[in-house]
Amino acid sequence: VAATIGGEGNWGEGYVDPNHLVEDNPTNFGEGKQRWMCRIQDVPYLVTWMTEHGVPLERGQQDYVAYMPVYLMQDGTPVGSDALAEGDFGTPKFWQKSPAHWCTPDNTISRNCAGCHATGAAIEYQTYTDETHTFKAVVTAYDYKDLDITCERCHGPGSEHASGEVNNIIQPQYLSAHASNELCGQCHASHAGKSLTPDGIFKYPYDANAENSIGNGFFVPGISELETFFYNYGGVSVNNNYKEGQMHSWPDQEHSRAHSAMLPELLSSPHLNNPYEKLTCYTCHNSHTLNVVSTLTIDDYTYESPAYDDNTLCLACHATHGPFSDITKIDVAAMQVYDGRETMLDGELITFAAGEIAMSRDTVATSVGAHMAGIGMGGALYTPDDPDMPVGSCVSCHMPQIGKLFDVDDDAQYHLDFDANGNIAVAEGNVASHVFDIVWPSQSAILVNPDLSQGHDYDIMPNSCSACHAYARISGDED
Repeated sequence: VAATIGGEGNWGEGYVDPNHLVEDNPTNFGEGKQRWMCRIQDVPYLVTWMTEHGVPLERGQQDYVAYMPVYLMQDGTPVGSDALAEGDFGTPKFWQKSPAHWCTPDNTISRNCAGCHATGAAIEYQTYTDETHTFKAVVTAYDYKDLDITCERCHGPGSEHASGEVNNIIQPQYLSAHASNELCGQCHASHAGKSLTPDGIFKYPYDANAENSIGNGFFVPGISELETFFYNYGGVSVNNNYKEGQMHSWPDQEHSRAHSAMLPELLSSPHLNNPYEKLTCYTCHNSHTLNVVSTLTIDDYTYESPAYDDNTLCLACHATHGPFSDITKIDVAAMQVYDGRETMLDGELITFAAGEIAMSRDTVATSVGAHMAGIGMGGALYTPDDPDMPVGSCVSCHMPQIGKLFDVDDDAQYHLDFDANGNIAVAEGNVASHVFDIVWPSQSAILVNPDLSQGHDYDIMPNSCSACHAYARISGDED
């Protein structure tokens, strides 16, 4: 083992905290998987094959086998849970990965991973046909600037900028909303996708027609268009088939079943072209930290680190109109101050008396409560910042964790719990939906196989209610 990829866990706690005793940070991100890599020079089969075919083992940068035949799944139903059926194994656990072809010459990090896990990458590749098998696009030369996501991955090549021509750099704040979202979408728009040219080869965004341009064939924000980098870009696939589309979806063909598909979900959401402001990924996300945006300015109000666990991130935009027309921007500012965060109005710090904060909190709770009652949740509490029962939290209902971080079919990779009949069912995944709608239990119920002996719990899409409520969990098999 020479290197690892993934395995960040609960941002440092996933492996040692499988029961989620330490709150996730940020809470809508799932834990990870630990995959081990080895140098291509350390795999006897590859040394022999590449030597026989004249493929260099030494490249501009060290190349690795993308994953060894087992990896560690860190997230899912924890070991010892009562919600594990006989034969299910809780996490963290080892998982077998491609035992028959993990060390083939077309399974290198340069071919399958570098487009989203390196900066300034460049490759050369060639197809080889043996007597019984064809290996497509075996990488023969590999180089990069950084084996990580660094500044130039989003800002483009920076040598001229660093040498004094300060304007010769891509500044995302000046990109259009479309280009801004594709900046993030280069790695967060696809799970099922494969390259258009060459057809179906590269999983990351790559366009052979651009190999002699600024990005060496890799996507460059503000210059490239994703539609030339993915086969049938904009399509969806229930069957994880790249020719149908780059998003692997649940059967409703709207919600992603996998990770790394936030952009196509956003493109189908009402947030994209709302009547007030075009949103980008970094309207809500701080692109440098993965936490929420550090400041958000809306209508002369500047909110410091608005949070989703107390709804201020959502209400910063949604207050004053729609179902929240009785909430003012001042009410949102008061919520911010209550939680220890500042708000500025026209550059001036806003302060509140204790009574004013109490009145604003009451206004918000009443308004959100009325909104919940209007969709059938009458009499519900308002406890959005309670991690065990976040009633009234915008993201709990509108960003349910219905996707998963893995591409293997295994019940226990989801968070399992019991349904109303005491059967095991999927409660939630670990990747939050970015469609921002409510996923109703009825949408899950229609996915049950009439022959339960042929069904699986992982066939059933989680919904906005299933994380907290047994009645909303739908078992997909006989246990």
